Amino acid sequence: QSSGSRLSASHPNGQSTGRHLSEPNGHPNGHPNGHTSGSEPGRGSRQNGSVATLAADAVSSKSAGPRAAQLALEHGLTHLQLGFDLLGADGSLGEPVAIVRGESEHPLLLLKARFSLAPGTAARAKLLHALALDDQTVSDVSFTLYATDLRSPPVPLAHAFFNLEQLVTERTDALNYELPLFPTRESPFSEGGDGGGAGAQAIGALVASVRALSAMQAIDDSLDRHGSAAAALRAEA
Repeated sequence: QSSGSRLSASHPNGQSTGRHLSEPNGHPNGHPNGHTSGSEPGRGSRQNGSVATLAADAVSSKSAGPRAAQLALEHGLTHLQLGFDLLGADGSLGEPVAIVRGESEHPLLLLKARFSLAPGTAARAKLLHALALDDQTVSDVSFTLYATDLRSPPVPLAHAFFNLEQLVTERTDALNYELPLFPTRESPFSEGGDGGGAGAQAIGALVASVRALSAMQAIDDSLDRHGSAAAALRAEA
């Protein structure tokens, strides 16, 4: 199991990209416009004395700036929205927000989601396997900026990454981190289709909070106690 120091946020190439902020651009997480669509456990859901949940909040007052909104409008896409992916095991999509031409052209976007990491969930299994590997990026979760016309599937423009294992190594939840947004492979911002590969430039940023310290510590303890992800999953079944 890797125990090295984790990045506050991580790009696929391993760059240190996150920046901690004392306030998320003045906008509180959990704004009424935030939309929760992840798996919601009961309030009393606990494992080894730890609340077995992950809460992900993101707020962006500038999203990818006027460039993203302008580009969306040029392609007939009238709204922007934020999404969250939990290692492919769970996810959430915030409410779409209309781009108003001539005003800010970078609307306030919000996302508030809560997921269960209790024994038996796919997300917990993914995290057990991720923490057992030396590759730090395996435990990256992502926030994605989408554009949509409300009729067709949303088009991903850019994404930001956050490494969950850092919660264990730093022994703290991550609150109000500014994460850079890199173009996705599908994004019109991605030249040559590199999708934010080597040399990619960030096109904007969002501010995110990820609260899962208790659950991540319980998962890490289970992995240490049983010696492998497979053994831990068998013991928790």
